[in-house]
Amino acid sequence: MSLVPFLLAKVASQPGLMQDDGLHPRAAGEPLVLDTVWPVLQPLLGQLPHRASALRDLHVGITPEQAQSSHQ
Repeated sequence: MSLVPFLLAKVASQPGLMQDDGLHPRAAGEPLVLDTVWPVLQPLLGQLPHRASALRDLHVGITPEQAQSSHQ
């Protein structure tokens, strides 16, 4: 079992990266949330079937169309 660290660890203490509700990150904070969770999720995605590769592709900026054409 893998545990994901506190998702907002890198943004919660920076008001400019949080929405006014204090619970949700602004768009500028989302990459920092991804940086927190991706090291835990990435190894797990390799253990999943086909749909996990789509998530990996999205993370590195490959569109579904590009991924489809590379698999043909």
